Amino acid sequence: MALRAFGADGTGGMLATLNGLNWAVAHGATVSSHSYTADGSSSVFLQAIQNAAKVGHIVVVASGNDGVNVDEDPRFPCSFTTQVPSMMCVGSTSSIAPPKVSFFSDTGSAVNIAAPGENIVSTWPGDRYAVLDGTSMATPHVAGVTAMLATLGLKGQDLTNAVLGSQSQKLVANGTTMNFGELDAQNAVLMSLNTSSPSGVTTSPPTSSSSARSLCGSSFSVAIGLALAMML
Repeated sequence: MALRAFGADGTGGMLATLNGLNWAVAHGATVSSHSYTADGSSSVFLQAIQNAAKVGHIVVVASGNDGVNVDEDPRFPCSFTTQVPSMMCVGSTSSIAPPKVSFFSDTGSAVNIAAPGENIVSTWPGDRYAVLDGTSMATPHVAGVTAMLATLGLKGQDLTNAVLGSQSQKLVANGTTMNFGELDAQNAVLMSLNTSSPSGVTTSPPTSSSSARSLCGSSFSVAIGLALAMML
């Protein structure tokens, strides 16, 4: 399921994004991947995410690329994870082992997992590909693994717990131990196979871009969008 929430010029507002989320939930989407940040908090935005969580939909969002602690300088929708337990906010790590927290990645208690977000090959406007950095590149990794685990029969909070429970040991940045580790897809599957049974899922990659705020660690904007995993 692919939903376009932004215009042809690559910009979009909160209303279009929320309409996309609400439509996806109403039509059976299990997971949605959100690679953008909003200018501020919104009770309407929070309510939409809470409503999605009530029916077992998992919202996966990017933490942001300002290199800040979101406990001190909140970023949305990432900071909503403190109010929506099943929601996941994704930080970025290096793509070369051993993993390190990317210098641009936002951190803090609202960020509960990380994934590779540097030197990621992704789609680019004009039928092209580009090598990109940013938490927007890390977020789809987590959303994709979440969708994969959904095929094993996991739902809602159990799905989030399986993903978060499979992380590597806590990461360290600038001498400080973070409250999150890096996504471990293999471990997530192995752990879930012990308690789950199969079903079906399809996934779609991000296809649009937003100027609301770039989630790219480099000097150019990054292709982002609303990627959805839908249970069949």
